[in-house]
Amino acid sequence: MAYILLIISFSLLAGYIAFLFSWQNAWQNATIPVKKQPVNTSNISVIIPFRNEADQLGTLLNTLKTQSLPKDSWELILVNDHSTDQGLAVINQNQQTFTNLRVINNDKQGKKAALKKGVSIARGEYIVTTDADCHFQTDWLKTIVSCIHHHAPQLIIGPVKMNGDDSFLSRFQEMDFLALQMCGAGAALAGTPFLCNGANLVFNKGLYQHVNLKEKYQSGDDMFLLEAVKKSKGVVHYLKSRSAIVETATAPTLQAFLKQRGRWLSKSPGYNDTTVIVVAVLVFFVNALQLLLLVAALFNYKAWPCWLIFFLGKTAVDYRLIKSGQSFFNQSISFSVFAGMQLIYPVYMMASTIAGFLIPVKWKKN
Repeated sequence: MAYILLIISFSLLAGYIAFLFSWQNAWQNATIPVKKQPVNTSNISVIIPFRNEADQLGTLLNTLKTQSLPKDSWELILVNDHSTDQGLAVINQNQQTFTNLRVINNDKQGKKAALKKGVSIARGEYIVTTDADCHFQTDWLKTIVSCIHHHAPQLIIGPVKMNGDDSFLSRFQEMDFLALQMCGAGAALAGTPFLCNGANLVFNKGLYQHVNLKEKYQSGDDMFLLEAVKKSKGVVHYLKSRSAIVETATAPTLQAFLKQRGRWLSKSPGYNDTTVIVVAVLVFFVNALQLLLLVAALFNYKAWPCWLIFFLGKTAVDYRLIKSGQSFFNQSISFSVFAGMQLIYPVYMMASTIAGFLIPVKWKKN
């Protein structure tokens, strides 16, 4: 029985390593494009749903004010999802500096419905989505418009970066999110996209209005859209440009962190994309086996070498992928610190998976 477990464990680890090597190589081989002036700067609508984000809206609007793309060539739509704070007052204080801003109310409930409402009134052929707690590079929109005109994709996956303080929780979130970003970017650049994030996503309006976004799930507008674009054989482009990076903050508490990851995982039963399912199952079982081998080693010292080889093999290939993206995202973590975090990662994986299936999903602040 023990030998069968070892064969299964190292076979799955081999598959895991193969995936990460292919993604890391695709990332390394993809060049960062030289900035090109957009052929045409019109044609995009930026849609941002918000609920009880009064503390964030001022900063959000300030970073949007600095966009190098002329304000009269794009529109900004803020969708109020039944806020009960002073968010609308904050917007009114800033509205006079925007000639392209519209504020509307969500008829239904939830981020997905708010986004759909915004798309329904958008004038642009392409929709740019982000979140109210995000910050942007000055050339964020100009880089997106340039990508649209030079690649004509149906979906653009943009890079997202998490920033926090020096606490262990924030550092762990930054590492975890950087790993997700590198997996998603590498897979997309390898021609098999399976991850994207609504904090930095661009898509064709006409396509969005004709796809099934699985309304019974409160979240997942980004992932279900990617799935639909792939199914329709649409062009998906990963925008590997530092100017396109969107920044967001880490969750302030462990409870908020687990709830966030729970929201992300709650939509997983709705996935039909084979790549998503295969990768998710592989990652889950590789982490579960790492934990199982550690438990076995605690009861039988002869299992220690097996766990150590498994742990170091997984940690080395994970770190290799993350290290290749550290310069691009301007984040760094030493191998020793990363290895220490890897010791608790399987426990976190189990906890967040359970949270995703058992904890009721709510969109941010209610």
